[in-house]
Amino acid sequence: MRSTKAATGAVRTMRGVITPERLRAAIIAVAAYVSLLVIWLSMREASSAHYAPDFTALWTAARAPHGQIYDPRALTDLQRPLTSAPGLRPFPYPPTLLPLLAAFGLLPFWVAMILWSGVGLALLLASLRRWLSSGELALVAVSPGVVYAALSGQTSLLLGAGVTWAVFTLPQRPRIAGAVLGLVAAVKPQLVLLAPLALAFQPPALLAFGAAGLAAALSALALYGPGLWIDWLRSLPQFLEIVSRDPQILSRNLSPAGQMIAAGLGPGWLVRLAWGGLGAALVALAFRRPETPERRLGALVLGSILCAPYAMPYDAALLAPAAILLLRRPFVPAILAFLVLWLSGLAMALLALCLMADLVWPRVWPTARDAAAKPA
Repeated sequence: MRSTKAATGAVRTMRGVITPERLRAAIIAVAAYVSLLVIWLSMREASSAHYAPDFTALWTAARAPHGQIYDPRALTDLQRPLTSAPGLRPFPYPPTLLPLLAAFGLLPFWVAMILWSGVGLALLLASLRRWLSSGELALVAVSPGVVYAALSGQTSLLLGAGVTWAVFTLPQRPRIAGAVLGLVAAVKPQLVLLAPLALAFQPPALLAFGAAGLAAALSALALYGPGLWIDWLRSLPQFLEIVSRDPQILSRNLSPAGQMIAAGLGPGWLVRLAWGGLGAALVALAFRRPETPERRLGALVLGSILCAPYAMPYDAALLAPAAILLLRRPFVPAILAFLVLWLSGLAMALLALCLMADLVWPRVWPTARDAAAKPA
């Protein structure tokens, strides 16, 4: 009896010591440390002789003759004055990105890259101003995914601003939000791979999504002609082959399915089906009824990563806003937010399971805070 009372007293003492607020504060502190460590490693890599930002391919494609844009060897040769990094450096994006790059191609490389990343980061933070405090915006700005995207000159920040704004305003402006997601999909489909499923629960938004994407494709067709589109389609198999053989990409791949297939674990079709099914389930749970915007954003971005054959750390930039918002809540959501800062395939798998639990449990046992957080 005494041992039972002692155990009960110890549990009560532990509950008094480990409160949700203290646990959340500890997780935020560790997460900030991890984020600073990633920033330091990224800056160290950026100052090395082997630093080769992805923006070299974007900037060169904006200046190259049309016949060389989707020729990996020709485009790599054009990038040699900028980087001596080994391997091919192709331009995998559809022609719909080229109008966005045109003005930057007129500027000197480093000026163009600083402006590209600066404008993308500014727009991403501006899209979050209504929902995040100044301190939370600072945490987003120094999160590993955002740092990776900025230092590599990737499209994730600029396009991510559109995705974030669209997801957060979808309940109030479904048509405009759907159109913005359609424009993002026309430029980088893998970033919002499951957007059609998400918008299927709001037909006006889905129609706007399709119309905007089609309009962007037709505009690029009118500007550059069908030849460039044919070159892009022909280049995709070679690009996927380059990705599957590049050790740097393989080591940083955030896609659990891609990592398992590369390791020879299970039939490829079954692995893709399993992870893709989990991604689709996340999106369906988050979008089929009113839900908090951070859960929706996390589900859409993470679900698309689970369905993709590969994803890089900069693709996780959009998980940062969802993570920061989830840090306002204790326990499982806080752990979920912490996992975002460990950018790896294993973290994405654990993150998917945590987000699934966070979406399902409030259905069974909703809290007052969840009810208050849901959009009207």
